[in-house]
Formats: sequence, structure tokens, C-alpha cells
Amino acid sequence: MQDKVAATLRPEDFVAADGRIDITKVIDGFADYWVEHGEMVEGKDYREAWPHLLLFTYLQAVVNSHGSLIREYAAGRQRADIVIRRPYPGDGGRPQREVIEVKVWHPRDKVDPAVDGLVQLDRYLDRLGLDNGVLAVFDARSGIPPIPQRTSVTRTTSPVDRAVTLLRG
Repeated sequence: MQDKVAATLRPEDFVAADGRIDITKVIDGFADYWVEHGEMVEGKDYREAWPHLLLFTYLQAVVNSHGSLIREYAAGRQRADIVIRRPYPGDGGRPQREVIEVKVWHPRDKVDPAVDGLVQLDRYLDRLGLDNGVLAVFDARSGIPPIPQRTSVTRTTSPVDRAVTLLRG
């Protein structure tokens, strides 16, 4: 999968004029990619793992050799799912960091997981001293609209008023 994704993405297309990764372009691009390829994960076992895998593969192609992706494996410890780290000449030489929290809306869930996801994202952003982040919510419930109709990228705020890009797929 990585080779097919990498063949269609050019990391330089996601870099802003100041040299930072343009996370808005990245998430908008992934939303388009999800609409095109997301159906391959519907109905599969491990519904939570598949959206993570597809997103991680896409991000790896975007970051390529110009940075790193850190996948947090601290299940149950309120850690972010993905952190993008990329060298950046500004900001005193500190790397650019972008946080992405991923949630899956399971059929058993009574409440939209974005509610808890925003709180969780706030805690992680606070730890890293960041002002914004990304929350991706993938819907695995039955009887929902097809992926092209339900996929969206919106801007919202967290409970403590941080800017959040909300991807729904």
C-alpha cells in the first residue's frame, strides 16, 4: 500500500511558504484520499486499526524522508495517536509538531466519540505546548451514508478554545 500511496503524493505539495508542513492541505488531501479508497476498510475486522493504517500510510508518504511520524502505543493512557515531527529552521530550531487524534465511532457507542476526542486532544496539546491539533473520527456504524457523503473537514474549537481541524470519514 505504501508504494501506491507514495507514487501519487509529492511531499513538496504539502509544504507552506515558510517551510512548515501545511497540515490543512494534508488533512484536506487525506479526506479526498479517504473518499477514493476508504471503502476498502469497510466491513473488515479490526475496524479501528484500518482507518489508522490508511491515515498513517498516507501521512508517511507526505512526510517521506523530511520528518518522522510517531505512533503512540500508550493505549488507555490518553496519548495522541499520531505526532508528525519535521525539522523546521524557524522557532529556534525546534521541530514542527502536529498532533492527530484518531477515534472510531463504533456501533456500541451512544455518544459521538468527538466529544471525548476533543478533551483528550486538549490534554495532549497542553503537554506539548501546542495551540492546535487534528481530530479524525471514522464512522463504523451500520446504516450510515456512504463514505463520499459523510466525509468532511471542518474547523472547530476544543473545550479550552484551541483550534481543531475535525475530519469525519
